Amino acid sequence: MDNPVSLQFPVRLMAFATDENGDETFTGVLLAEVTEAGEGHAEIGFTHGEERLYVAFRISDLQRAIKEASP
Repeated sequence: MDNPVSLQFPVRLMAFATDENGDETFTGVLLAEVTEAGEGHAEIGFTHGEERLYVAFRISDLQRAIKEASP
């Protein structure tokens, strides 16, 4: 993933406690951006509070998961 880009888009983030109650700890809309893309991979970054978070994945894995989740 050596092709940095900066395409921003809104995402909804939901966070839940890991205890047995699983109470929601945060929900809100954030501005995410594609931080890297290429060779069948993508990386998305966003800021939540004082933390910078990244999610990297193979695009084919995402497409397969969406297909399998669709009715």
